[in-house]
Amino acid sequence: VLPARNEPDLDDVPEAVRQDLTIHLASDVREVLAVALEPEASVLAATP
Repeated sequence: VLPARNEPDLDDVPEAVRQDLTIHLASDVREVLAVALEPEASVLAATP
């Protein structure tokens, strides 16, 4: 999770590295919490 205002800085990260990352840009703490606390679909599928 990165601050949305840092999106232009992603140009400095090599494309090969960015392909291996899941980047979430957030402009406020609610967006950070939504990403951080959202359960993974694979975890939900494995839960009996």
